[in-house]
Amino acid sequence: PIPIVNKPPSTATEAIQIMWGVKGIKRNNNRDPFLEDFGEPIYDELFDLASVETQLLIEAACEWAETTGIEQEKVTFVDRCFIQRFKDFLVWSRTIGRDYGAFPIADRGNFTA
Repeated sequence: PIPIVNKPPSTATEAIQIMWGVKGIKRNNNRDPFLEDFGEPIYDELFDLASVETQLLIEAACEWAETTGIEQEKVTFVDRCFIQRFKDFLVWSRTIGRDYGAFPIADRGNFTA
């Protein structure tokens, strides 16, 4: 078969946003999608962004989406993940004399989520 050089973008795509540390939404009983009441987030008490493991897992998920997901055509676009911006902040902070440590942040005294 002849390879498609300029493959048209799929029209069967959906934009998603991943919210870390939220396990659901508390909504009123009303299911009307046109109401402006979107409900209140239900936070996951077990989610700990200060955990080294959590920071590394979020980084791995973002890297997967940016590389493997795009290569396998499961993902068409990834906005910059917040954990990458956090890593950039840590590097930048050292340039202005405020060293919060290297990524992942292991010292909880330097981490306020």
